Amino acid sequence: MLFRSGKTLLIKGFHDELHAVHEGKLAARHIRTYRKNHTVYNPVHYLDLLVRKPRAIHDGLPFKCWDLPTVFHRYKQLLERKVENPDKYFADTLFLLKEWPVNQVADALKTALSQKLIGSEYVLNLIRRKRCAIPESMRYELNSNLSRYSAKQKYTSHYDLILRGRA
Repeated sequence: MLFRSGKTLLIKGFHDELHAVHEGKLAARHIRTYRKNHTVYNPVHYLDLLVRKPRAIHDGLPFKCWDLPTVFHRYKQLLERKVENPDKYFADTLFLLKEWPVNQVADALKTALSQKLIGSEYVLNLIRRKRCAIPESMRYELNSNLSRYSAKQKYTSHYDLILRGRA
C-alpha cells in the first residue's frame, strides 16, 4: 500500500511489533526492536521499488539478509543462465510475495524448476492451478517435437501494447 503525504496513518505500538493502520485497515506490520542502532526491514514492503529497480536485489539493505527458501536461489541461478535480464525476471517473481504466501510461491517455483519454466507469469499460473485443480480430462501433453524450437520470451505487457496498437 502506497501512502501520499497529507494522509492520516495510525501507528499502534505493541511490545513485539508496530501496526500501521489506514482508514481502519491494517496497512503494515513491523517487528519491533529494542536494540540500539538496529533496523529491521520487511523486504516485502520494498518489492514495488525492486520491480522498478531490479538491481537493488544485490545491494539494497532490505534484501541483503532476506532469508528465502533455497528454491528461490536455485530459480535465480536458472534465470542467470537462461535469460538476458535475470534481475528483472527475479524481481517480478518476488513481487508475487505481495499477494501469495512464501510457501505457495516456493512450491510453484519447485514445479517451475522441474519443468524448466521461466517467468513470473508461469509461476503465478502454477500457483493458481494448484488452488483450482484442473480435471484430468482437460490436461494435455505437448508434442515432443516442439521442444526443438525456441523463442525469446517477451513480457506479457508487450502483448498489451500490441492490442492497443502501440507496438
